[in-house]
Amino acid sequence: MSSIDSLAGGFIESYSIGCIFYGIAISQGYVYFRTCERDPLWMKWMAGTVLVLETFHTAFYLRQMYFYTARAVANPLNLGTVDWSVSVCLVLEIVIEMIVDVFYIHRMWSFTKNVVLAAFMVLILLARHATFLYIAAQTAISESWVDFERPVMKANVLSTLCLVIVLDITVASTMVYYLNRGRSAMRRTRGVVTWLVMYYVNTGVIMAALAVAILIAYLAVPGSLLYAGFINIYAKVMANSIFGALNSRQVLRAKMAAPVIIDTNAYAHEPTSYGMDSIRVEVSRETRKTIELLDKS
Repeated sequence: MSSIDSLAGGFIESYSIGCIFYGIAISQGYVYFRTCERDPLWMKWMAGTVLVLETFHTAFYLRQMYFYTARAVANPLNLGTVDWSVSVCLVLEIVIEMIVDVFYIHRMWSFTKNVVLAAFMVLILLARHATFLYIAAQTAISESWVDFERPVMKANVLSTLCLVIVLDITVASTMVYYLNRGRSAMRRTRGVVTWLVMYYVNTGVIMAALAVAILIAYLAVPGSLLYAGFINIYAKVMANSIFGALNSRQVLRAKMAAPVIIDTNAYAHEPTSYGMDSIRVEVSRETRKTIELLDKS
């Protein structure tokens, strides 16, 4: 029983947390499909694909938990065996994270039109998922967890996690920079930009922190599946982040729908000689720039 606890104890706890995030993703998906009339067909297909993949991902992780707990009680040798469901979960995680990463890079490209930066992110994305795919392939052919202690496997795991951190931070920092640079003088638009900046900062920090947690668990807790549980959580948070980005646009559009009032007193240094102390200008129509800001973020 102590062997089961040391190997799968943290994995089961982290899996339980992952199930909570799966439930949140389902609820966010429900909200999205009720309010996505204005979205293009490809975006709806993307959201539906992520939900389907998340469902299969959760089911196969449940299979892992059963194999390394219930079946390990009857046959303790199962603890050292790499079950087939592990490689299936890794492949599903690769596909989910690839979809989310491409979505964010596409948003960044649409907003910045920076070819060099987009190419840099695509290269990181390809390198990241190439190393991740190698790990999944090795998992499929490995029979024992001892194989994951080999220097080659450790190097690939470390490379993958470092690339994850670099990509997450690069996407978040780029969006924050360009959003701040495009901040307008309108108070309502400034509020929307501030909200978007906070969203990208928080998302980038959370994703990078999870990648660091996976790295620490892999290096500091050998002989445990705790890091696999963190990988499960990472994939779930990735799926939630894309639905958070999609659903938040409805709230932001509602904020922008009301008239925008510009008070020239905010810019006046002294009264003019024209007899007008201030001018109130009401803008009741969304500008094209504001719509682009919401659609591209």
